[in-house]
Amino acid sequence: SALPPKSSQAPAPAAPLATAQALAAEPDAFLSTLRTWLDYEEAFKVVPLSPGAPPLQLKTLLAKGGHASVTQRGLWGSLANDLQRSPGQGEVLRRLYEFWLLPLEAQVVRAGVRPSAVQLWLETKLRERSGAPYCEEWLRPSPGAVQRALRQTTSSLQ
Repeated sequence: SALPPKSSQAPAPAAPLATAQALAAEPDAFLSTLRTWLDYEEAFKVVPLSPGAPPLQLKTLLAKGGHASVTQRGLWGSLANDLQRSPGQGEVLRRLYEFWLLPLEAQVVRAGVRPSAVQLWLETKLRERSGAPYCEEWLRPSPGAVQRALRQTTSSLQ
């Protein structure tokens, strides 16, 4: 699978979002809801970072994260070791976090959502999108919309 592009922007500081105990037991539901919220059309599956590692659960990564905190303390390798038994994959884990979870982290922290309520918050935002011609989230394009626009632009330039 292709890795997301490297981020050159420094995200706003954020506190860690949760502990593992605050997580719901259905990571597939979270992944599906996250994909829809990001407006990412293609199905995706997060693969382990190394052979024999357990499946990488994005919801667990979000709970143990807090991008600014992990980055400032240089803990991506340690987090990769904790989650995937792959300390050398810290940079890959950071890039995955930035692509899939950083947009969500920014919104959740700004909205003051409790970590245990992230799934419900996502579902509520999706209902708002579908039920209203205009909602606060449409002020900025989703990653999926940006990806589609880039494909169209590239195609028209060729």
